[in-house]
Amino acid sequence: MNTTKLTAERLFMVPGFFKHRFSGPAFFPAMDSLLKPTWGNVCSAMLGSALLLGCFCSTGKSQLIEPPSIQNAESQQVVRELLVRTWERTPNNKQMSATVFTDANSAASEILLAFLLNRIQHNETKQAVEIADRLTREHTGSLDGWLLKSYLNTLLRNYDRAQVDLRSLKKRLDALLQASPTSTQQKIAAYSRMGQLVGYLQGPVKEKLNAELLESTIVTLTENCSPEELNSFNTARERILVKFDSQLAAGQERQNEELEKQARQDEQTIVSLNEQNASIDQTLQQLIDQQERVRAEGTQRVANLTEQLSPLEANLASISTQIGSVEYDLGLLYADLYNAQFQNNQLPPQYQTSTWFVSDQIRSAEFALGSLRANWNAVSTQLASLRNNIVTTSQAYTNQLAQLQQQSKTLKNTQQRNRIRLGKLSGGPEIVDGKKSAMQSRLIALTSYVELPTELYRQQMLDGISPNP
Repeated sequence: MNTTKLTAERLFMVPGFFKHRFSGPAFFPAMDSLLKPTWGNVCSAMLGSALLLGCFCSTGKSQLIEPPSIQNAESQQVVRELLVRTWERTPNNKQMSATVFTDANSAASEILLAFLLNRIQHNETKQAVEIADRLTREHTGSLDGWLLKSYLNTLLRNYDRAQVDLRSLKKRLDALLQASPTSTQQKIAAYSRMGQLVGYLQGPVKEKLNAELLESTIVTLTENCSPEELNSFNTARERILVKFDSQLAAGQERQNEELEKQARQDEQTIVSLNEQNASIDQTLQQLIDQQERVRAEGTQRVANLTEQLSPLEANLASISTQIGSVEYDLGLLYADLYNAQFQNNQLPPQYQTSTWFVSDQIRSAEFALGSLRANWNAVSTQLASLRNNIVTTSQAYTNQLAQLQQQSKTLKNTQQRNRIRLGKLSGGPEIVDGKKSAMQSRLIALTSYVELPTELYRQQMLDGISPNP
């Protein structure tokens, strides 16, 4: 067994192009020398491009590491159910495929792998991890099981668990090489896939995991590797890192574009808010003037109406006095009439005196009293109407003032909100939180860097089914 220790030169077999990931700025003595079109630089760039192109175009590295050959008829039927009949992404198929797997009640590796792909197809990632765990537990040598388990744990942000899975895969690869020296291509494909996941952990989510654990994982994965295996690992890893750099630059460019766009919008908003505040200032002054006018007019109307109270009240008091005087005189006349009638009743008819004069005076007094009471009622009604008019007028202008004050308050609140917003805008353009979060999510999404070719895996498994006799 090769026990060569891992070194920086051994870890980065790709000349020059990848070495900056660990060697740092010291590797670049002068940036302008790298930009000169020297033969060495051109060759290095051509070699790096060729390696990247090979990594992108090598379809074998996107296939299953160990495509199964399915001989058992029952297993073939279950695999067809999982990968053909219930493969289309519908709620009914999601439930039916789970039923098919449960009814099969089988621990065969090909059925577990088929159901694992089915769960991924139906976006049941957590259940897919459970199936992957069962696959690697019951079939410890399943390289695809360990690799898919690591991918799914990475997708679920269980980064430490994903690295443990990669280490388990490395252990099985070493055992595979000892048992079957002809499995070199399988190992190279596996190292390429591991390099992709490590590149993702080193790049997009580097800040979210334990740096020492990742360094230890890289040492473990690259220990005792052949140059071809190490090259496959580093090429795939660097492809992800290069893509991350590209995404980062593109994201920064999008962010700058968004900030420029936001700055233009902010500029328009600032102009609009300032114009609105200036308009509000004018409206507020108009409302103040209108309030003063309403208050003055209302006060004057109430004062004018109030001045009419005194004459009416004096008139009503005079009429009340007159009514009292007439009622007093009328009482005396009634007494005289009673006395005259009493005396006449005591005398013979020829000696009785006439009571016509007193009766006539009583009639005149009653008529005068009726007139006075009618006048009192009229004046009293007029006085009550005037007092009600004063109250109504006072309430009307008070209500109008309250409405104008409420309008002023509303405008002042709007103006205050505008000033607060202007204060925030003065700090420069900012990307809204929702859009910023979406941009960040796209930047670190695993599927942006490592795509799981489930359709290719599915076809490989279906191709592994022996033809019907």
